[in-house]
Amino acid sequence: MADESVQAGRTTFTLKHVRADNFVVYYANGAQISATQWDVQVIFEQIVMPPSGTEVDQVDAPQHLAVIMSREHAKSFLALLEKQLIGIDAETAMESADKSK
Repeated sequence: MADESVQAGRTTFTLKHVRADNFVVYYANGAQISATQWDVQVIFEQIVMPPSGTEVDQVDAPQHLAVIMSREHAKSFLALLEKQLIGIDAETAMESADKSK
């Protein structure tokens, strides 16, 4: 991610995004979300489907990570996520249109 200029009050500074030595990546195909008047919690999980043709009464969804943030941060995160997804959808639509020509 690129560095960005940030203004906090009267101070302007460069925010340099760096990955910590213990940075990890998790895959999630499910999430549980809860909120209070103070914060929002997102618990990421990976739904594990049984092999094809297997009948089961329960499917496990091991939870791997919880992220808790302020409501203000969650709103900013939502706006940025929406912007990214709209951009990806637009690119995908253009690629599909180009392939159909």
